[in-house]
Amino acid sequence: SDLSTVDQDQFVNGGEAENFACSECKLIYLPSGTYVHPECGKIFCLACSKESKICPYCGAKLEEKTILLKDWNSGVYKSFQIQEIKCKNPSPDNYDVKGCGWKGPLSDFISHQKKCDNNIVQCPRGCGYSCPKKIYGAARQK
Repeated sequence: SDLSTVDQDQFVNGGEAENFACSECKLIYLPSGTYVHPECGKIFCLACSKESKICPYCGAKLEEKTILLKDWNSGVYKSFQIQEIKCKNPSPDNYDVKGCGWKGPLSDFISHQKKCDNNIVQCPRGCGYSCPKKIYGAARQK
């Protein structure tokens, strides 16, 4: 799964999520990949800030002025880091249900994702099958 973005439905307090979404593509990037246009305060991801060239909100050049959120406003950056989110990996009992049960601050999301037993992995034999790492590991041991 993509470790650079989080989904709006992962936020435990969903109303906060839209405050951190890219103003253009609406994706929510992890704080380290979130940029701000200081003249109007709109949030952009790096791709949109380079692609758009001109801020659609204030008309100023984006590429020259966009800075990392943490460098622009450490208070907003810190409030982003402490947002409580849920894991986006499937439930071990139902692959259609998101969430392995983990909840924690956004700052711990990447470390959890890297070790989560419910990460979806592809079969190394190339058959196209994918399943949670925990199930694949158990099947290999049989």
